[in-house]
Amino acid sequence: MRITGGPRYRIQVVTEGGTPEMRALVAARLAPFEGTRDLDRLERVLLPLDHQLAKLGGHVLRTDEKLADVYRVQLFLVPFAPADAEAAG
Repeated sequence: MRITGGPRYRIQVVTEGGTPEMRALVAARLAPFEGTRDLDRLERVLLPLDHQLAKLGGHVLRTDEKLADVYRVQLFLVPFAPADAEAAG
């Protein structure tokens, strides 16, 4: 959905957590969307991004909110627990 009605919402991507590799991947994939209004393209990138993060040993939790003229997409990068830690716990 391209946001065009009412205020002109700009996309803001906020990333928290994860490993350095996960953060670098997210930054590279999502940098082109910062400040744009094209949620359709953003959505098309987020699903494959989650699959790529799984290959790096993690996944993403997402929350969205509208703040004034900003559509904030907050991504929490969560590394999977290592198999050794799960077996010990």
